[in-house]
Amino acid sequence: MWLMETDGSLVLFIHQILKKNKYPRHQHHITFIVTASLTLKHILNIIDWLHLISITLKL
Repeated sequence: MWLMETDGSLVLFIHQILKKNKYPRHQHHITFIVTASLTLKHILNIIDWLHLISITLKL
């Protein structure tokens, strides 16, 4: 999970740099990357949760 947190921070950092340098044509790409990153993090959290449940049920 730490890696995902770092990736999210890196994407937001790149997003701020592009906004500062005023590259509007890249704006939608960065928005997509941020959305995909957050969605992936959410999916990984759900997978971890389901894995925990399956371990608990096996006990």
